[in-house]
Amino acid sequence: GEEVIALPSMQRSTVREIVTYDGNLEEAFAPQSITLTLNDEIDISRGDMIVKPDQMPKKEREFSANVCWIGDEPLSVRKKYWIKQTSNLGKVMVSGIEFKTDIHTLDRVPADELAMNEIGRVTFRLQKPMFFDSYAENRATGSFILIDTFSNNTVGAGMIV
Repeated sequence: GEEVIALPSMQRSTVREIVTYDGNLEEAFAPQSITLTLNDEIDISRGDMIVKPDQMPKKEREFSANVCWIGDEPLSVRKKYWIKQTSNLGKVMVSGIEFKTDIHTLDRVPADELAMNEIGRVTFRLQKPMFFDSYAENRATGSFILIDTFSNNTVGAGMIV
């Protein structure tokens, strides 16, 4: 009977049943595998979110994240990548590097790029808005990987702040 919203469609419904292999449940939690049946027929696809109305994630085109860089080529401003967050894939551009972290002193150091094995705070601009939470609020929707658009290799991992 709980009200939910499907994202990105913003369609509302209420939960009819929470079904599992072992039988129906009154409530479910991550990472349980469940089938959710709703009282209304709405289109929900892989990668869509189902949320409570009072727990809506942010929907933005710009965000900052702590990034661990593992690519051979450095991360630099204005470079474009694929971003994969949950099962969503989109295009993102690096709009700025706020700082990199000195791993020995944990000091914040000015930077124009991040080289392999460096960590820093990076600002991004998405081609299309994306739903997300901060990593502190929700590890699943607050984390992502960056993929090189030419080689298709994973080049970075990020935690949204």
